[in-house]
Amino acid sequence: MNCLIIDDDQHTRKTMTDLALQSDIVSSISNCSNGLEAYGHLQNNRLDVLLVDAKVLELPGADLITRFIEGLPSVLVTSADYEHSTKISSLNVIDYVKKPLEVDRFMLALARASVMVQARQVLKKEETDFIYVRDKTCFRRLNINEVLYVEAMGDYVKIHLPNHFFLSHSTLKAVEDRLPSELFIRIHRKYIVALSKIEMIQENALIVGGTFLPIAERHRKILNNKITIL
Repeated sequence: MNCLIIDDDQHTRKTMTDLALQSDIVSSISNCSNGLEAYGHLQNNRLDVLLVDAKVLELPGADLITRFIEGLPSVLVTSADYEHSTKISSLNVIDYVKKPLEVDRFMLALARASVMVQARQVLKKEETDFIYVRDKTCFRRLNINEVLYVEAMGDYVKIHLPNHFFLSHSTLKAVEDRLPSELFIRIHRKYIVALSKIEMIQENALIVGGTFLPIAERHRKILNNKITIL
């Protein structure tokens, strides 16, 4: 699962990052010190779990990330003041972790978050075998199993199928949020690909539908964790 830490204390961010990377349930983790930094990250990356310090939500920039936080399936709140952290009622908080962090307690919170993420993915897969895309003056039903990859093109996205494509007025991030993460993966700021449609992977590129697509370095580790290598 993909995680983001928001905490104004550098030592705490490093401790949580190191602990999370020891777990086999975390595929990627990033960290920010405030809401302004987090806003930029949330706009461009798919997120499963947020680990946020309660007091950060009161700092400048916190209002920018509220709408993103409310839509997340799993939020872990850390706080030195448990009574303060319980006042956060509008978020999908599944656990509160008190500071200073205890290793076993922190790992338990991550495990709970993983269960919630997996359950949400199962439900999402059952509900999203197809999507609707705008085609001129109408909406066409599109089976997601037909999608090869999605390409960002300015204010539009180009949805590539085996024999044709659709242009839709949307952002790549919005499309990414609507596609099941167990079937699709972002490999670049411009591309999302269907895992089952990948024909070959090279060091910095892969082939889908006979087309070479670049792999950004920061997405390479996530891709490697998603595929089975013999």
